[in-house]
Amino acid sequence: MTPWLGLVVLLGSWSLGDWGAEACTCSPSHPQDAFCNSDIVIRAKVVGKKLVKEGPFGTLVYTIKQMKMYRGFTKMPHVQYIHTEASESLCGLKLEVNKYQYLLTGRVYD
Repeated sequence: MTPWLGLVVLLGSWSLGDWGAEACTCSPSHPQDAFCNSDIVIRAKVVGKKLVKEGPFGTLVYTIKQMKMYRGFTKMPHVQYIHTEASESLCGLKLEVNKYQYLLTGRVYD
């Protein structure tokens, strides 16, 4: 069994609401909190990476191979892509291709 070598919390987003802008929410959290507060939790391996030029900073799209799903069966039964900001300063993720299995937690947005 391959050990889980990374815990990645996909919680970062910028949003505008009625009360103004919210700051980035990518600060590390306890793994149990990340699990309980997430829409989806999977164990996956990154098999591809592509930079998409949408906006001033770009977006990274990771293609993943889902190994196991722990949470989120009804919201999204199969995850194939992870979208994240290209810049780490905007809560973007840097994942290794074909190297590790990651435990990914996150929110599902339309």
